[in-house]
Amino acid sequence: EGVCVFRLIREGQKEYVISVDEKGFGFHNAKMTFPGASKEGGVLERTIKIKKLEKDYGKSSRNVYFDFGQSEPRKETLDALNKVEKLMTENPGISIRIVGHTDGIGTEQHNLDLSKRRALSIKSILERKGFDVSRVETEGLGAKFPLASNDDEINGRELNRRVEIVILGN
Repeated sequence: EGVCVFRLIREGQKEYVISVDEKGFGFHNAKMTFPGASKEGGVLERTIKIKKLEKDYGKSSRNVYFDFGQSEPRKETLDALNKVEKLMTENPGISIRIVGHTDGIGTEQHNLDLSKRRALSIKSILERKGFDVSRVETEGLGAKFPLASNDDEINGRELNRRVEIVILGN
């Protein structure tokens, strides 16, 4: 297990995405909102623990999101796939499972089908990049496991329209 400590000094409110990846360790992305500070600025510290890759690692990344009803990911979230590709290139024994999810709008069957298409879409993107997809499983779970409430769009349903990349280990 490794530990990374980040220290930011920033004036005013701003949102950051911190990415940690190290060969032999799982990657980690964390969103941080730095609250408003005085004119002198302020300090925000975050400690992120990363685990060594091993059998049944099980860590997932939830940084690939979709617009309502779409199976192609938002372009701004594709950077997470570059991290997955790098992780698997540096660790040829690693396999992954791509798990698709939806928000709670629509029928159970529609959401199940859409979540499967989302997972297959990500697998296809990796394949088009020349990636060996024999190490990639896909699964669609529909709206069964929301991260947030489906009662509102922002910070609710939009967070539930995602794929998770689960690292299965060496």
